[in-house]
Amino acid sequence: MSDLPFMACMLTVLALCVSANSTRSSPWMYVLIGTLAGLSVGIRTVGVALVAGICCAFILRKAFRPALIIAAAASFAMLLVMSPTLFHRVAPLSLGASGEPGWDQVAAYYTSYAKFQWGMGVPSFGALLHLVLLNLFVLVSSPGPILVGTFGKIGAYAAMVLSFPMWVGLLRQSRHSEWKLVTFTMLFYGCVILVWPYPQPERFLLPFIPVLLSGLWCEIRRIGALVIKRLRPGTPIGERISASVPACFLFCIFGMAAWNSVVRDPRARRVAADSQAAALEERKEAYRWIRDHTSPGDRVAAWKDVVLYLYTGRQSLRPIATLPQAFYAEDLKSEKDDLAHICDAPRHVGVRYWMTTTDDFNLEPHPDRFAARMAEVGRVLPIVFRSSGGNVQIHDASCLNDQERPACRAIGQILFPK
Repeated sequence: MSDLPFMACMLTVLALCVSANSTRSSPWMYVLIGTLAGLSVGIRTVGVALVAGICCAFILRKAFRPALIIAAAASFAMLLVMSPTLFHRVAPLSLGASGEPGWDQVAAYYTSYAKFQWGMGVPSFGALLHLVLLNLFVLVSSPGPILVGTFGKIGAYAAMVLSFPMWVGLLRQSRHSEWKLVTFTMLFYGCVILVWPYPQPERFLLPFIPVLLSGLWCEIRRIGALVIKRLRPGTPIGERISASVPACFLFCIFGMAAWNSVVRDPRARRVAADSQAAALEERKEAYRWIRDHTSPGDRVAAWKDVVLYLYTGRQSLRPIATLPQAFYAEDLKSEKDDLAHICDAPRHVGVRYWMTTTDDFNLEPHPDRFAARMAEVGRVLPIVFRSSGGNVQIHDASCLNDQERPACRAIGQILFPK
């Protein structure tokens, strides 16, 4: 995943900016800063927020020359890392002309973030407004649960409250000149998050976890000093009671954080790792069958399409890419319509086999709906392979492209409902 390299690059750039901000640095320091900032865009496109943030911070200090050097170096680095895609011309996909919505969405999902996420996934201004408000709430309330975890409904609300001192601490710190770099970067970064159709705070806030923790530390020190002062002997009993409430709350919150970090999260990761390892063994059985019983030109539909290609050398694609409004707007009708077209993309590319596993839909917004639709398709497509544990199956999907056969004609309404 790109998140950790991006985090390392971003924090290094911010640290170098703070160093350059506090000392008289040579132009080469600003070239280095700009180059690293530009390279971060090659890791993740949202790195443009880092470039914009540090340039604005230097301009605000009226350090125009360093800002110009950083912008020039960043532009050169971005051009360098993005040149393979800028100058590699391919014939554009004709979306919408096929009459197969499922294929259009899968093709856009693979080839164009802008087309799939916003062109298809945000159908109206009302949907955009709903998305922005949801992301704003998620952004503001997520730092606490990321740190503490969630322990039931009450624990989730308590963890969300912890987000408040984090943001307050960052606002207080932003008064210092070196923190303006972080403030502007987070501001531009937040603007990108607000219009992203998939709210993923654990992923998008990951680069700023050290920054958020520093904000929390600054605010907890201030609150802690006030609480200790009011709990000292000789203070009125009312002040002691009012101070004991936040003290107990913070004690419980930090206890939850310690339990989450030391016990619960490592345990959950071990369980998930063991489950993935067991599932992989069964998938390997299917991959061996595909290598041994299919020709190199056969194509396979599979949710884990990239992994299948790496293990077998056979071309593969995911059957459907559901539009994001099913996730951010709970638009169940949109999801139902998408799932009705789950066979469009496999038919369009001439899929010969279809591989399914019991954990295909774990990351989907409504896995039970996906599993139910896939079960409908799987019941009418002959099974040609079943793994030892029964968790992986391979279906003969030839009926998708040979609907004139009597057997295929009989199941056409299930595969391609009107």
